[in-house]
Amino acid sequence: MSFPTAKLSTAHRYLPVDMDKDTHHYLSKAFSAGSIQNGKLHIKGDPKKIPFPKGIDGEFSLNLPVTGVTYSPVPTITTSQGAWPAFNNVDGIIAMQNELFTVDISKANFKQVALSKFHAEIPSVSAKQLVLSVNGNAQGESSQMLDYLLASPVGKKQASLEKNLRVSGNAGLDLGLKIPLSGNADTSVDVKLTLPGNKVQWGEIPPLENLKGKIRITDTNPEFDDVTANFWEAP
Repeated sequence: MSFPTAKLSTAHRYLPVDMDKDTHHYLSKAFSAGSIQNGKLHIKGDPKKIPFPKGIDGEFSLNLPVTGVTYSPVPTITTSQGAWPAFNNVDGIIAMQNELFTVDISKANFKQVALSKFHAEIPSVSAKQLVLSVNGNAQGESSQMLDYLLASPVGKKQASLEKNLRVSGNAGLDLGLKIPLSGNADTSVDVKLTLPGNKVQWGEIPPLENLKGKIRITDTNPEFDDVTANFWEAP
């Protein structure tokens, strides 16, 4: 089946009703605004056995080129725990190949931060515990990148980041997340800020000027790697 155009907010309706409820729920909440252009759906086998996990004969594929989309990577957690903010103006492809679900984004932004080479996937929508993996790159204002992280559940757990860390100037970001969509497992975080010559301050320590290097933010404390800088001096 092919459909030349459709509203992305209705994409979950193209999935069989017998398919995993968590997957249906995720798709119904993760995407708003935007449209599907030249989408395709292919099924070969018993529709009641979709998405044909390993050991089950059948083929299921869904390919949805999308444009102008708002994408919330993790729309199912309560805001009291923090939230992963949405990406806007998303162009890319949403796809399923049997039980593998993927989102590949060629263009998107958060505020003035531009995303590229962004990939999200659920390796198996048939798994008892759904896990979303997110990897991507971004370029833009470092303070806005920090805003994104501080709004997330990871930022809420590390109050010292919001209280102490200040960064200004443009930077690059490598984002790596593994987020449980069901169950009680913790989110795994690996974020790297690449600083080409920024101003950075931690708490009351005098700021560092022209800082070059990387700040790595994980589940614990931030780490500074291969960093050079000039100490700020009062006139």
